[in-house]
Amino acid sequence: MVSKIKKMKKLAVKKPVYFVKLVNQTSPKFAHNAIAANKDVIWTYEYWLESNTSAKGALELEMDLNKMKKKNENAQSKAMNDDAISAVQNHVGKEYEVKLTSR
Repeated sequence: MVSKIKKMKKLAVKKPVYFVKLVNQTSPKFAHNAIAANKDVIWTYEYWLESNTSAKGALELEMDLNKMKKKNENAQSKAMNDDAISAVQNHVGKEYEVKLTSR
């Protein structure tokens, strides 16, 4: 190097973000109703990179009715959303941030 760096400002680097959105639920949506109806509960999510909204992936999660039957609907919803975030995080890698969205 023929020159000497006198001063250099450090850039703040933001982690790339994947968004996850719930797009479909089977009927019934929650464990207590599904057990009574003897049906499975499947929630479908889409995910995409913030910088490329036209390329979307999808995943389906089947609710474990035995684990969810004693939880209220809000807790079931939170658990399913957390599982979707975790699945996408494992798929895309730790170098990305994964967030739930409703947009």
